[in-house]
Amino acid sequence: MQIQELKNWEKIIRRLYESNYNIIITGSNAKLLSKEISTALTGRVFEIELLPFSFKEFLKLKNIEFDSAASILKNKTKILKYLEEYLRYGGFYEVITSKYKEEVISQLMNAILYRDLYYRYKIEGIAIKILTLKLADMIGSPYNASNLRKKIKPFVNISLPTVLAYLDYLSSAYLVIHINNYIKSFQKREVERKTYFSDTGFLTKLSVEYDLSKLIENNVFLELKRLKKDIYYYKTREGYEVDFLIKEGMGIKELMQVCYANSYEEIPEREIRALLHAKEELKLGDDVSLTVITWDYEDAREVEWWRKRGKIRFVPLWKWLLQV
Repeated sequence: MQIQELKNWEKIIRRLYESNYNIIITGSNAKLLSKEISTALTGRVFEIELLPFSFKEFLKLKNIEFDSAASILKNKTKILKYLEEYLRYGGFYEVITSKYKEEVISQLMNAILYRDLYYRYKIEGIAIKILTLKLADMIGSPYNASNLRKKIKPFVNISLPTVLAYLDYLSSAYLVIHINNYIKSFQKREVERKTYFSDTGFLTKLSVEYDLSKLIENNVFLELKRLKKDIYYYKTREGYEVDFLIKEGMGIKELMQVCYANSYEEIPEREIRALLHAKEELKLGDDVSLTVITWDYEDAREVEWWRKRGKIRFVPLWKWLLQV
């Protein structure tokens, strides 16, 4: 039994706290934990969100050295091989150390869907499962709840408020994480969003086909979350989309695209155009980084597109994840 299943558990925790005990409370459901704690222990709580293992932690578990240029050069082939495994199966310790990775991922996901969602919220199982499958299919694509409802309507007919509630439930159970469009309109910002999964193993399990590009984008998002970045996406007036816009304080620190590429020629033109259009539209200076995360292509280029200019860094995913 989890602690939040006990009646008045938060009052017991407060009593222990007031008796000068140091207390650590863990749980898999953000809403149930934060709601009770914020009521009983206002101003006395420090919350920490823990994601599955990072790629650095994954390599340490595999005993792969990456703490120097020499060790990375020596182990690069292994690092790339392990990166594919990490993207496919994710970063849960139980999965990394198991011979039956797909089965363990299924067990973890079912625990979230059945224990944290079906049982606690008394919701319709088939509806939220179809919604979750559709979100996996739409990784990296902006949407609003109304359009999402239309996409799942042929399979299950639920109301718009129910769709919004289910999206909130999936987020509170840490199965998915939403980000918003970087626009001034509060109403549009709250309606339009992109959704990523809290572990790429979940995405692999839910996807119809193996899509390395989607796994890379989802993984970059998770690493930005680990680095405590303030993350948005951005869509220009002409419809060009920037995968990630990273704020720092009141300003924009970086615009970032993600794509599977091993050379400059493999990078779609739309990725470059979006960065240059967004830089001009947002009136950003040259101090704002323009970055494309690739599979294994590295460079820095001054790029021009219809009088729009900017210096773009191309950084391999493995190197970016290791922060080399």
